[in-house]
Amino acid sequence: MKLPSRMEEVLLLIYGKGLREVDVARRLNVSRQAINRALRGATGRLSQIFLELAEILNADIIRVNVRKGYAIFRGRQLNTKIYAFYIPRKGIRVLFKNGVNCRDEELRSLCIDIIRAAKEWGMIEEEEDDADTTLRNILRIIEA
Repeated sequence: MKLPSRMEEVLLLIYGKGLREVDVARRLNVSRQAINRALRGATGRLSQIFLELAEILNADIIRVNVRKGYAIFRGRQLNTKIYAFYIPRKGIRVLFKNGVNCRDEELRSLCIDIIRAAKEWGMIEEEEDDADTTLRNILRIIEA
């Protein structure tokens, strides 16, 4: 469940860095119309990925934000929140509300992936000293 690299690049330049379509077109040496088409295609595909994930997880959708690359679901079986993040170049990563201990060796890479993605999507500018604190801040931002 990944987007093609060019679509991903366009999404991150426009929504993550806040560039205008015309500036992205100039940077990538393509027409503005090509950027517009890639942007529409990418947002549609990312929406579809989140819809399919909700079905796989047997969850109700609370919020989908393709401009920031995340979705929030409510699991039907355990009635718990589920956070899904689109990690550039890697695809979807899922975090359950009971949280993740970023100090745990096995879960550290998940924390790092989510924090890096939040930076690329423009949700945060800087990390806190502690990965757990940064992850809690990211969750607070997307809950707002």
